[in-house]
This record gives sequence, structure tokens and C-alpha cells, in this order.
Amino acid sequence: MPYGFFLVTYVAAWIAFLLAMRSLHLAWPSAVGGMDLLLLSLATFRLTELVTEEKVARCLRAPFCERVEIRKADGSTDYEERPTGKGLRRVAGELILCPWCAGVWIATMLAFLWLAAPGLARGLLLAFAVAAGGMIFQILAKLMDRTRHALPEE
Repeated sequence: MPYGFFLVTYVAAWIAFLLAMRSLHLAWPSAVGGMDLLLLSLATFRLTELVTEEKVARCLRAPFCERVEIRKADGSTDYEERPTGKGLRRVAGELILCPWCAGVWIATMLAFLWLAAPGLARGLLLAFAVAAGGMIFQILAKLMDRTRHALPEE
């Protein structure tokens, strides 16, 4: 049943948004420009990573997740976040730790903002899209460095 609650909430959010757009006489765009789609995609990527993984957002996850100490084979310790509680609380924890699940909600909220207030949205989207671009370049640089070190010396 808790999963159904979140599904119904998601559908209700869409219905409420569509009704608000209609009652406020906000125009529905006939198309999404390539740059806006890129900004929405990159911002969704970065915000999803932020919410589901980053230390700074642990305060958002804390009511629904617990940190568990994990002992590795080499004797070192690491920490992992897991959903806690039961019912809605546990499902919310699963949702907030799952990048695929949280990404849908984040993409929807960003799309709502872009549709309702495109100018404001572009500023926010630009900030997170640039952060995503930086993150992607860091990942690529680390991969290139690992590849370089894996090559045999001449």
C-alpha cells in the first residue's frame, strides 16, 4: 500500500499542476528547445546525485534512512545508507536513495518549474547544469588517468 500512496501522490501532483496551469491561463509550450532540454537533463542529473548521494543532503535523507557501518574484507570500515522504519517512511527512504526513482520526481518538479516560470527556471537549471558538466569532466579525467596508469610503460 505505501507504494500506491506515492504513485497516487505523483499522479495527483500532475493533475494539480495541469489544473493550476489552466486556471492561471499559462501557455503550454508547443515544443521544448534543445538547449532547454539539455539544461533540464543536466540539472536533473546533478540534483538527483545531490539528493541521493551527497553528504550535504544527508539531512534530507536522515528522517527516512539510517547509516550502517560496513566491515570490508580488508578490515576497514565504510558506511552505507539504508531505508529505515516501516510503511510510508521506509518507502520514502527507498525512493530517496534510488537515483532512478528520485530522478523521476526531480525531473517532474524541474519540468513544472520550467513550464510555469521559464525565466526563473533557466537560471536555476543553468546553475545545476554547469555543476553537472563539471562533474562529468571530473569523472572523465579520473577515467583517463586510470587508463593512463594501466598502460604498460615503454
